[in-house]
Amino acid sequence: MWLAMTQYFEFREIFVKTVCGEGDESVTEARSFHPNHVPTKILGTEITDTEYRANYVDSAVVIKGTYGMNIWYAYNDCKETALLTVPVEFEDTVRLSRNECSAQGVSDVRVWNTYGPRVVKAEVHGKDIVVTCVRTWRAEVIGESALCVKVYPGRCDSDDKGDTSDDFAEDEYLGDEEIEVSDEDYEQGDSDS
Repeated sequence: MWLAMTQYFEFREIFVKTVCGEGDESVTEARSFHPNHVPTKILGTEITDTEYRANYVDSAVVIKGTYGMNIWYAYNDCKETALLTVPVEFEDTVRLSRNECSAQGVSDVRVWNTYGPRVVKAEVHGKDIVVTCVRTWRAEVIGESALCVKVYPGRCDSDDKGDTSDDFAEDEYLGDEEIEVSDEDYEQGDSDS
């Protein structure tokens, strides 16, 4: 009987969206800014208004974005202060540690800014201010994948509701779901035996 049951199964290929690539990247970058006054000392820095977008390009994730760099500094032997506000553009590449994606099958790219952009160092170099920033990214690429699944023909038909007959072997049951049987079906099963 079990031989006949195994021949009754069908296999079908279904398509699902899944994470087909992922990676992490940390970028450290130093930039020079030229303020209107010759700086004496850096009093503070702040990064604001970070915006970015990501694309899957040549087996990697490329992130392009902008932020505002605000530098508060002292000049004229620390007798006066000024605020320098500069828009900054950046482009970072996240290499994928796992990549099973094909360029045609990629449907979405998700990126998290896990750290930064943060200023880790700001120094005066002559007439310029050099600011070092760190940006850390986590990227996931979503693509289509094909799965081969076993199909039990007729198992989802509405006329099978409540039927708990042995249609397949116990060793092929993989789920931990409970089967609900109404009191009426339970009593009917007792009267049949």
